[in-house]
Formats: sequence, structure tokens, C-alpha cells
Amino acid sequence: MAGLLTFLLLCSTTVTAQSLADGLDNSGLLWVTNGQAGWRGSANQFVAYDGVDCAESGAIDGDQESVLQTTITNNPGTLTFWWKVSSETNFDYLEFSIVGVLTNVISGVVDWQFRSYDIPSGIQTLRWRYVKNGSVYYAPDKGFLDQVILFPVPPMLLGQALDNTSLTWTSGGNTNTTSWIGLANLAVLGGVTNLAHDGVDSAQNGAIFHRQESWMETTVTGATNVSFWWKVSSEASFDFLEFSIDGVSMSEISGELDWQKKMFTLSTNAQTLRWRYYKDETITEGKDRGWVDQVVVNSGQADPAPFSLTSPTRLPDGRFQLTLSSVEQRNYRILVSTNLTSWSTLTNVTSTNANTTIVDSAASNFTRRFYQGVTP
Repeated sequence: MAGLLTFLLLCSTTVTAQSLADGLDNSGLLWVTNGQAGWRGSANQFVAYDGVDCAESGAIDGDQESVLQTTITNNPGTLTFWWKVSSETNFDYLEFSIVGVLTNVISGVVDWQFRSYDIPSGIQTLRWRYVKNGSVYYAPDKGFLDQVILFPVPPMLLGQALDNTSLTWTSGGNTNTTSWIGLANLAVLGGVTNLAHDGVDSAQNGAIFHRQESWMETTVTGATNVSFWWKVSSEASFDFLEFSIDGVSMSEISGELDWQKKMFTLSTNAQTLRWRYYKDETITEGKDRGWVDQVVVNSGQADPAPFSLTSPTRLPDGRFQLTLSSVEQRNYRILVSTNLTSWSTLTNVTSTNANTTIVDSAASNFTRRFYQGVTP
């Protein structure tokens, strides 16, 4: 019995009380709750969309309601949030209304969904209500709300955000509103700044849930290279920001990575360039977003990035080792020769804005070797 008791204690979950502002990730709005039982903040990470905290409706009986609302005075803007519900289908509802006008309703067992609404200027009351029709109880019989964000201005066009209006940009994803949006650096997401590499604007993927994706793409013809800056805040090694050419993945990043520059060689044929943020089946970490900025597509030779190779050193087993240093993340080809006349490719390297170690395994068969690096 003692062993069983110990097991139960270890598996118990403590849910810490949380303020509504913290649970909703928005301390800039004044939150009011009423009804037979008010909404409350919850630090139950297993329930929250962002894996940290959220807000949940109060415990009510049949023919009762739990209401959460805030009143704003603003210029035209965009409101986004995540919500879910676990209730008796078609009898108990989680509702959202703007100035008393019912805008959306969900009922039954509905996992986290993203919502986005254009908010007109003036005084606007935003209201979320969980309401029960009868006495049937469907555990946990609640509505949940997370990451309520009010963007003060409408998102800008992708071409403007990416600093390339000469290309035609399209975007999409899953059944949610998952299109990429243009984002001004002043529109702070969850307290994150530095959302634009140029300090002005950038593109940000749409909000998605597990096993979903958000992509943007453009088709180019006659171009020989493309460069861009990107960054990501995600679950490392599981949720990725990816770049592909004609459906072939060229590079992807995950975790907490600040702005990095990428450059790729293109053929002059029509090619589709796609940036995609995608998630695995569980866990949300970081801001769950990727950003892209300053996309440049042109023809002709790309400007070489500054880089250097250290003098090779002989290892105890006879191999030579050298280091590639680069100030930008870019693809390089390391060439090798024994006579400074005939050169062959030793290896292809994608630098990571740091030192990259290169080992010549065949060097033990030669008394001397020469090396040089080139950008494709």
C-alpha cells in the first residue's frame, strides 16, 4: 500500500493559480469576468495551448453562464486568439461576440483552434461566454482561451514585408487561418521584439497547431540566386522553419535562432521558392513562429561573402585539418590540389556563422596538399 501511495503522489499534478492577464498573455487590456462563476487563469501546462498557461471558464450548472470580456478603444486592427472547448455537443457552447453581435460558437470536444477578426475603430467590447443549456455534465465542461493578441494596425502585404514587391506572393496552410502575414516591428508578439531584420517589417508564419503547416511561396524565372534573412522560435529539433526549391528541402532551422542570412543558387528555369513552418504532433515551445525578411532574387554572380581558411595542420594519423571561418551562413566548396594546377572538390560545406572544421582524410597519402574555398 505504501508503494502504491507513493506512486500516486508522484503522478499528481499541481495547478497553480494564475492571473487572467498572464493566462491570456495580454496585460495591456483590462479583463472583467462575471456570470454565476467567473473565468480564471490557470498554469496547467498540459491544458494550455502554449504549454505554459491559459484562461478557463468557471464551474457552472445548467442554465448558467461564465463570461469574460474586455473593452477597447482603438483604430482599426486585428484580434487573434486560440480557444477550445469540452462540453455537451449542441447544448453547451463557448461563444465569442463583438459589441453584442455573436461572431463564432464552438461546442462538443474541440481542440485548440486559431481565430482572427478585423476589429473596427471606436469603442468595442469583446466577449467570450461559456453557457450551459441543461444539467448534463460533460467533463471538464469548460471553455479555454489562450494568447489573445490585438494588433494595432492591419497586417501589411507580404511583398512589402519581404522587401520585394516585384514578385507575386501566395500563402496557405491548413483549415485554420494559417497564411503568412506582413508584420511591422512595432507589432510586438508576446513581448518579443526584433521581429524584423531591417528594423522595419518582416513576414511571419500563420498560427498553427500540432501536425499543421503554414507556407508562403513565389515563382521566379531567369534568376540565378536568391538570398534572405530568417529566424525562428520553436521546439528545437521538432518544429521547423524550412526553405525549399521546387519541393526539394534546401535548409531548415529550429529552436531559438536569431537572424541568419541564407543564399542559394538557382537555375534560370521557372522555380518555386517556398518557406514553410511546420509542427510535429506534440509540445509547443518558444513563440512557435518563424520570420523571413529581405528576400533578394537576381541574376548574375552573387556577391561573395567574406570567409577565410586557416593553415592546415597535420594530425597524428597523417590527415590534414583546417577551419573555414565565415561571417554569413552560406554554401562553400572546398577544393584540394597537390600541384596548384589541378583542383578537385574535397567537400561541400554550409557554414553556420561560426568556425567549421574540415578534415582531409586522404591527406595521409600525400606529402603536401593545397586548399582553397569558393562560393558556388
